Amino acid sequence: MSKGKPKPGNAKWQKTRFANQKRSTLADEFAKEMAPILRKARDEGVVLKNHYATWLNENGYETRRGRPWSKVAVQRLFARLKKLYNRGWTAE
Repeated sequence: MSKGKPKPGNAKWQKTRFANQKRSTLADEFAKEMAPILRKARDEGVVLKNHYATWLNENGYETRRGRPWSKVAVQRLFARLKKLYNRGWTAE
């Protein structure tokens, strides 16, 4: 049995690649669902990332995995939205 990363073309590599693509697709979909919610927070005066996290938690929103929001999770969500919308998206 070899150690390290699976090599391209290998069945294990293909399975890992498929799983990563699926996870990325789910994260993209979740980010798109969260965009209007972040805009609503902005319209209510939220400016800083940690304030977004607080606002989301206080209003009953959870991350895709059902956890409370943190500043880092909000930063990653903003980064994903900017990537999805070619830097044309902002809630700020």
